Amino acid sequence: MEPEKLKIGIVGAGFMSQVAHIVNFVRDPGCHVVALAELRPQLGQAIAAKHNIPQVYPNHQRMLEDAETDAVVVITPRSMTGPIALDCLNAGKAVFTEKPLAADTIQGKKLVDAARHNNVILAVGYMRLADAGIQMAKHHLDQLMTSNELGKLTYVRTHCFQGEDYCNIDGFVNTRETVVASPVTPWATAPDWIANDKKQDYARFLNVYCHNINLMRYFLGGKPRVDYAAMDSPRGRLVVFDFNGIKATLEAGQMDHQGWDENVVFYFERGRIRVTPPPALLQNLPAQVEIFRGGDENINTILHSGWSWAFKRQASQFVDDVRHRRIPRNSGDDALMDLAVHEEIWKWRMA
Repeated sequence: MEPEKLKIGIVGAGFMSQVAHIVNFVRDPGCHVVALAELRPQLGQAIAAKHNIPQVYPNHQRMLEDAETDAVVVITPRSMTGPIALDCLNAGKAVFTEKPLAADTIQGKKLVDAARHNNVILAVGYMRLADAGIQMAKHHLDQLMTSNELGKLTYVRTHCFQGEDYCNIDGFVNTRETVVASPVTPWATAPDWIANDKKQDYARFLNVYCHNINLMRYFLGGKPRVDYAAMDSPRGRLVVFDFNGIKATLEAGQMDHQGWDENVVFYFERGRIRVTPPPALLQNLPAQVEIFRGGDENINTILHSGWSWAFKRQASQFVDDVRHRRIPRNSGDDALMDLAVHEEIWKWRMA
């Protein structure tokens, strides 16, 4: 027998919550969005009316006190996500937050420990892990590493130069009202050991490139050693990792136009796999997977996984994980390791 629909409360009705999360949870057949908490009263009422959400609250604390929920989705400004998620976990709710888990491992451990203490699921919004193309690439990568068909894996190159990825998404509601003060104290967005003039850069790099760190770890497993980090310019940065003897690089940068240039390439002795994720908010286009097999024929195969959107699959995955008490692929424990890697990068930068 299928379990009952999951009752979900959502905290935050800003841009990302509207275009990537609320719409997907509202449409998921396995859950029912029963409550919305938003500090801007007009916005809260407008979004609740748009999506037929029956209860609206001025903040998450009121929602936790009154609404009957099984899980809470927290999509708020970064400094508020941690303390709100902690309140929800301590109230015994399963929690989904946007990435990264927190600003550093000290904050992240508070959330992971709270989830463990209260025996609830904590999932983090690495939507790439739910992408159908990424899942397909992982399957073929594992097969090739086991079969030795293309020889040994020798090198991994991850490249992400961000432009603008909003992709003309419409339907965003903005009431332009003043935000009411939150009832919780915000958490710092960078650790104390980061110089004040570098804190914003630290937070921005973590917010964007935690996806790439997480994806490399998903494909290759474990926690890499950071061998080198050239981090001086946000226009072009280079980090060198070691995954148990396999070198991997992250090329990270910014562009001033709407393009989005991201890929991961796995080099074998006799071929390669290239994975090209789409801009995050481009709907119904999964990552493209290309496998080149060297030899007499030099066969290049492009694989298709069908039209789907990673954000929609991610919402369904969280609902299913909570309903069936499954450890999420994008768990808080796993996201904590991403923070540890990120800290190593910045400590190398400061050395």
